[in-house]
Amino acid sequence: AWVEGRILKEAAGTLKVSREKDEPETPLMLSELDLLKGRKQETLDALDAHLIKASYAKGTKLFSRGDVAGDLFFVRKGLVGLTLPIDRDRSRRVNTCGRGAFFGEAGFLDGKAHTTDAIALTDVEVFVLSRKALDQFAEKHKRAALNLMAGLASIVTDRVRKLTDEL
Repeated sequence: AWVEGRILKEAAGTLKVSREKDEPETPLMLSELDLLKGRKQETLDALDAHLIKASYAKGTKLFSRGDVAGDLFFVRKGLVGLTLPIDRDRSRRVNTCGRGAFFGEAGFLDGKAHTTDAIALTDVEVFVLSRKALDQFAEKHKRAALNLMAGLASIVTDRVRKLTDEL
């Protein structure tokens, strides 16, 4: 966690050099998310109608380990820490998701409970896609929904491979 924090601080310092002083981070649009790049605007508009746009203040818990899952979160702006509770007073940071990342994919895919806590490390804006909303979207946009799931599966597989390598 210390190294990760140090890297994030250094990256933030680098970013400030290339931006105007105190310029706020702008929320990503759907078309800017890697998982959705290259999609037709008509498809993005249809998907947008099935998304919830949510904002969370720094320190807010988006979900807890054990909560019923089913939503996929895309970070538009800010940082979300995914932590694994160790005991009542301690937890371990598993991942930090920043602008453009997504999380909640395991529960989104299998409907089982969340395995981590998700906490807003800064003020955060997200797109939230429920599994039910994806199913509704897929009724009219089968190919786009299939491409979304294939892209999601590819990224999740990469994450599992990296975790396996680390172990």
